[in-house]
Amino acid sequence: DAAVLVMIFDSVGVLTGPAAPAIRPSLVELAAEKRGAVTSATIEGVIDSLGDTRERLEAWPVPLVHGHDGFDLISPGLRRVYRRGRRRMTHAIADRTAEAFHQWRKPAKHLFYQMEILQFGWASEAPVLVQPAKELAEVLGEEHDLAVLHDTIDTLGAGSAGMRSTVLGQIDERRRQVQAVASELGDSLFASPPRDFISRLGGLWAASRDDGPAG
Repeated sequence: DAAVLVMIFDSVGVLTGPAAPAIRPSLVELAAEKRGAVTSATIEGVIDSLGDTRERLEAWPVPLVHGHDGFDLISPGLRRVYRRGRRRMTHAIADRTAEAFHQWRKPAKHLFYQMEILQFGWASEAPVLVQPAKELAEVLGEEHDLAVLHDTIDTLGAGSAGMRSTVLGQIDERRRQVQAVASELGDSLFASPPRDFISRLGGLWAASRDDGPAG
């Protein structure tokens, strides 16, 4: 979203520099153009798509088996997302490209959404598991926004080459800082092998079924 790019640009800390007045208006103009491109037909199309998705969700079969605690129905998806996130983290840290971090961001977000849904039955364990996933997803989101901002400014060509070089250099420095934070969070969140991670979740699931959902 172009409006987000303006906010990210402001947060980088170049407003007091000579480059900001030359570059920022181009981002604001781009944001206005993007807003103008959103028509009522676009909104109606999104609403229709959400309605279709809801109908498909309601039609999903949920097997009910006597003596079935349900965890083995969801554990394959958890394991798959966790394993993918762990693998893409290794690649992103080694590669250091925007695309590699973007690909890592996808399973990191999915894992956070999964953990957020499951947390309601975990009582005191929930913050320990959910908060790191949330923080990682947010940090990787910032990295992605900074990468998009970098490419957008480079493409727009506003200001002089020297001004753009200064701003892009500051964005790159901020990205290095964000990537370092993401690496640290990822090392912690993805420290366990997938089997151990799923085993821990399975234990929490079983405990929540014995004790009842947290209220």
